[in-house]
Formats: sequence, structure tokens, C-alpha cells
Amino acid sequence: MLSYISLKVYTKLWDTPWSERWATLSTYFKYPNEVRKLIYTTNAIEGFNRQLRKVTKSKTVFPSDDSLLKMLYLATMDITKKMDRTSQGLVPDTSPAGNLL
Repeated sequence: MLSYISLKVYTKLWDTPWSERWATLSTYFKYPNEVRKLIYTTNAIEGFNRQLRKVTKSKTVFPSDDSLLKMLYLATMDITKKMDRTSQGLVPDTSPAGNLL
């Protein structure tokens, strides 16, 4: 019952209710669980890469390759602190970035 109430509250927050878009949304559930997990993983990776691009975009020239690697390493540390690892089911491996310095 609580889930149903939560769904009703959630629906009121959006202009178009999810039920009107069910044909589009239900396509996702036709995939096997393994494929759905890959879709989640791909979205997480794209989000991570987007955040790295955001960091490097603000500075167009780096004095050396090491300065770029250091900035990417620090950004990776900051991004992974903010990630909610439990909801994504992912734990980013930052050890290769640490070996670059």
C-alpha cells in the first residue's frame, strides 16, 4: 500500500504521468535482467565520463601530461566520494589512476 501511495505522490510531481508513457517505459522491462544491469552500468559510466569532461573543459591547456593526470586523479577521487555506490551496485576501481601519479 505504501508503494502505491508513493507512486501517486511521484506521479503528481510530473506533468505527464508515467502511466501515459507506459508503452515506452515497458520496453525496458522486456530485456533480461543481465541486459538491464548493463544499461544501468552504461548510464553510470556515461555520467562519470561527463563529470570528467566537465573538469577538463574548464581548463583547455595543461602545462604537462602529469598535470592533466593529476587533475583527472583528483576529480576521480571527488566523483567517487559523491557516488552512491549502493544504489548503482558499482564500486569504481580507482587504483589505476593512483598508479599514474
